[in-house]
Amino acid sequence: MKRKIKIQSISAWSIGIALILTVVFVVILHYGKNEVKRFEDATDQYIVCENAARQLQDGSDYLTEQVRLYAMTGERNYLDQYFEEADVTKRREQALESLKKYFDKTEAFQSLQQAMEDSKELMLTEYHSLKLVATVMGEKRHSGRA
Repeated sequence: MKRKIKIQSISAWSIGIALILTVVFVVILHYGKNEVKRFEDATDQYIVCENAARQLQDGSDYLTEQVRLYAMTGERNYLDQYFEEADVTKRREQALESLKKYFDKTEAFQSLQQAMEDSKELMLTEYHSLKLVATVMGEKRHSGRA
């Protein structure tokens, strides 16, 4: 005896399977949306970190470069540019501030703060060098702290 397949039962099974697949799809979509958001946040943090690290390094390198150029040439504009960076522009300090938002209280941030302190100690040597060069060059008035 042949068994008949009813269209109603096939339709009911098809609707049930479609509903189950819809629920699975919605769950996967929600999970994927959360993962994309996490990835975007991590990418934003990486970009901030990379830019801030570059800014910290560039600021420190720029200060040292200005001291060297002033010592080699005795040109006043290098002295002025040094103190402009150290007292006004403050790229290094701005870099640490932008990193603090994401990485405060982490070991990496503490290492960067220590590097900043070391850089400030180096500035004391740079100030002394600037003062010596200014004195040798007969500079009557000193810009900033030199």
